[in-house]
Amino acid sequence: VSLINGFNIHGLNLKNFKRKNELWKPIVFVLVIVALIPSYKLYLDMLNSVNISFVLLNQEVYFTALAYNVVSLIIFFFGLMYIMSYFYFSKETEILLPLPIKQRNIIISKFTVILAYEYIITLIFLTPVFIINGINTEANIIYYLMSIIMLILAPIAPLSLSAIVMMLIMKFTNIKGKKDLIRIISMFIVLFV
Repeated sequence: VSLINGFNIHGLNLKNFKRKNELWKPIVFVLVIVALIPSYKLYLDMLNSVNISFVLLNQEVYFTALAYNVVSLIIFFFGLMYIMSYFYFSKETEILLPLPIKQRNIIISKFTVILAYEYIITLIFLTPVFIINGINTEANIIYYLMSIIMLILAPIAPLSLSAIVMMLIMKFTNIKGKKDLIRIISMFIVLFV
């Protein structure tokens, strides 16, 4: 249920798009994806040129390590924002607590939704790194299997660290009346960083 709500899957009902005032949403989504394709192509070209320079220096291992560290930082900073809004500022927790659901299951479901968001970031930014490095170094099947394992494990540690940081911040601060202010300031800081 949390994944359905988190990704707004129920909003993809075809009956909603038969109304004229709802038709613009999928069109805008497709246009945004199409507009981002040139930027992603530039990202892929940059990865390829950086990887070739690492291969020429016989340091191709550092290319994947560098990419992993950059993606971990991205996941950490976005994770701070996701965890703050999804764990501390969402209203669904107040609805779920009186239900006969274990609190542990509520926390696990919220963390799973945030982890799913971070997997999307990981797949977008880290998958081309492994593919480009594998092509340029003529890697074997073991490299690609290790890359898949790395993709699965990549967002877990940075997201867990951001959860610990947010728990410490929320434990020692009083934010009851200042939720909107803290949300705006933290989103600005995360986007600035």
